[in-house]
Amino acid sequence: MEPASGPLGRPFLVMERAEGAVPVDNPPYVFGGWLYETNDDERAALGRASVRVLAEIHAIENPASRILSLAGSVLSGLRGHFENERAYYEWTRRDDGLRIPLLEKAFEWLEAHWPTEPSPDVLCWGDARIGNIMYDGTTPVAVLDWESAALAPREVDLGWFICSTACSRRSPNSSRFPACPNSSGARRWWRNTRGSQASRCVT
Repeated sequence: MEPASGPLGRPFLVMERAEGAVPVDNPPYVFGGWLYETNDDERAALGRASVRVLAEIHAIENPASRILSLAGSVLSGLRGHFENERAYYEWTRRDDGLRIPLLEKAFEWLEAHWPTEPSPDVLCWGDARIGNIMYDGTTPVAVLDWESAALAPREVDLGWFICSTACSRRSPNSSRFPACPNSSGARRWWRNTRGSQASRCVT
């Protein structure tokens, strides 16, 4: 990290170059490409390694002291995440007033089923999905896209990880491509890595 603005006119960060391949979004990897060509064992290995990445991120100690932008919120991580998503929904409809009843029902359901004891806040990646991981074969070598990083219960990342995989399965041609990883596999590997159960909101 170079805090001085002299060399480039603003502070900047230099990182090591990572070599590998990323499952593409456009067109989605369920249509073709290197991941599409893998066999069942390779996809399982990639799924387990990807879930292990989540566990390693969540195990980082004192994340607020390492990433100062994460500190200072008066809300719990889960409440802050929820309120941010609800505020974003309201922002999207401020001009045309367009409502999405299904989303509003989801907000109501979450409020009605709010956990009495949420899991502790950890460093959450924020956009946890295999499309944001670079792989060397089936081994993760880089974790990308940290704009949505936040302090929140680890189930926030796990839930999005499972949701993003489920969404890819709704793409045309996805019937020819097994989920990678599937929902039950992701939860099982996560439990084995964490040694604990995911909350009912995720499972």
